[in-house]
Amino acid sequence: QFQPPEAVTIEELNKKIAALELNYTLVESLKQYSNLQKQTIDKLQQQISTTVNVVKSLSEKLNLLQKEAEDDKKKVEMDQKRNENGLCQGDECRYSSQNIYAVTQSFLEVYSADKLGIPDFALESAGGSIHMPHHSETCESGSPIIKVFGLPLWNDPRSPRSIINTDSLPGSCWPMKSSKGYVVIKLATMIKPTMVSLEHLDQRLDQYSYKSFKSAPKEFQVFAWFDAQGASKAKIGSFTYLRNSSAIQSFK
Repeated sequence: QFQPPEAVTIEELNKKIAALELNYTLVESLKQYSNLQKQTIDKLQQQISTTVNVVKSLSEKLNLLQKEAEDDKKKVEMDQKRNENGLCQGDECRYSSQNIYAVTQSFLEVYSADKLGIPDFALESAGGSIHMPHHSETCESGSPIIKVFGLPLWNDPRSPRSIINTDSLPGSCWPMKSSKGYVVIKLATMIKPTMVSLEHLDQRLDQYSYKSFKSAPKEFQVFAWFDAQGASKAKIGSFTYLRNSSAIQSFK
């Protein structure tokens, strides 16, 4: 016999519907979480794969560098043996001690000619000169004096010519009066200046550097004269000599 279903109240029906909706929401959340995990795992796998490729590439480059270093070492050893046995000729001698000495000697010759390796147009021996009488007054105090029977006959004050000579030993300087001064140098030839160099005694050569470097040059200006008296001139630049830097400094 057919039995009709039990009567369900509206309240119970609403509760069952709410439970079904909650279950559906949980299922959707689990699906989204699962998809997010999958995407994260895929990204991690890609990063791991990229890292492995980079490490592999670096390893190959390192092996190549090691091989090149070993080959260079073998070449040096072979060249040394050939040189010792008198078998080194031509380009094969590029690592020999004689060739290294020759190259070093060449650089030293250039350095001894001029520490910058470029022409010095103000150098007196190259044709430069002091444009007399355009310079500050020379301080004659303490200059060498020749005496006969205790009587001073002649003293030898340093002139501005000292600054355009290669002698940079202690005492080989031009002592000018006051803390400011000027000097006009006539260059060996007409040039288009692109750089100015200033050299002072190296502190390592002076046992009284803490005293003498108080009078070392610091701020200076360079002008170009267009006539013999300087009535027409142009400023090239203002520069600062750093006392704690190298003895010879260049400015552009």
